[in-house]
Amino acid sequence: MAHLQDIGLLNSLFTFSDLSFAIDSIIIESGQRTVYRGHNNDWMPVVIKVLVQNEIKVGRIQREIKILNEINSQYFPRFHCQAFISKGIIEDYVDNLDVAKEKERIDELIKNPPGPFFVTCEEFIENIGWAEFEKKVSNELMLVDFVIHLFNALEILWNNKIVHRDIKPDNILIRPDLRPVIIDLGVAKSLREGTKNLTLLGLAPCTPQYAAPEQFETGAEVTYKADQFAVGVILYHLVTGVFPYGRYNEIELEGLLHNFKTILPKQAKDINGKISQGFTDFLHRLLEVQPYKRYRNIFAIQETLQAIRGTILC
Repeated sequence: MAHLQDIGLLNSLFTFSDLSFAIDSIIIESGQRTVYRGHNNDWMPVVIKVLVQNEIKVGRIQREIKILNEINSQYFPRFHCQAFISKGIIEDYVDNLDVAKEKERIDELIKNPPGPFFVTCEEFIENIGWAEFEKKVSNELMLVDFVIHLFNALEILWNNKIVHRDIKPDNILIRPDLRPVIIDLGVAKSLREGTKNLTLLGLAPCTPQYAAPEQFETGAEVTYKADQFAVGVILYHLVTGVFPYGRYNEIELEGLLHNFKTILPKQAKDINGKISQGFTDFLHRLLEVQPYKRYRNIFAIQETLQAIRGTILC
């Protein structure tokens, strides 16, 4: 979309449409979507997402909104509002500009008008990066506490019969108090009857480096156990510095699929001697290639984590 990064124009369109927020700076630009940091009328920080009108991508954002509206938890950002800036709104905005003062902008917008776009506003999460998190987590107890919180967050999704399907570091923000916030629910899958609108057809959307093996099988059932596997990959890489089945950008999909069938990840404890056998066993169960070999439910996961925690405290 022309002018997608023109913050002044976007803020003018928001004001014209009586939207109660404004953009301050760009956080990230990705394809046809740009994510901004901004503020609302009370000057509270917010995240503003601007997306070129695209049926599939807007559909994903709307799925995310639907999920966030059903969740009230510290582990997920609060959703504030959404709006569609239509072609008609843009034309009305141009028509209302002062010709004497804004002739150059009017000429530019007439010559190269922005297309319609979808905009959302949600809570801004103060967070630290994963590199800083790694420095702050100085012992296994702190890591286990973080993982307990992470699975508390996933439990909320799973109890609502929702599978995230794209758990990865970029989709886990870490608050300064080291508690996780899960974001980007646009490719989440609902397991509830009558909610097929939350599920995309064909190969399950995912980030290959963190995806469970079943996510690469067309038509395969993808359950909450895929989220378990993704957490396992994240944690294994965090404590060992390597990926359990290889680095995707080096071996690509063919190599990754081959490794799923032919190798067992090296024991985390053998790479990092500071990791206990209990936590190593936990990690490797999350990383089982066959879903049925992973944990049967959230209660088994939390029971295991509490047992590991108890061992550390002893």
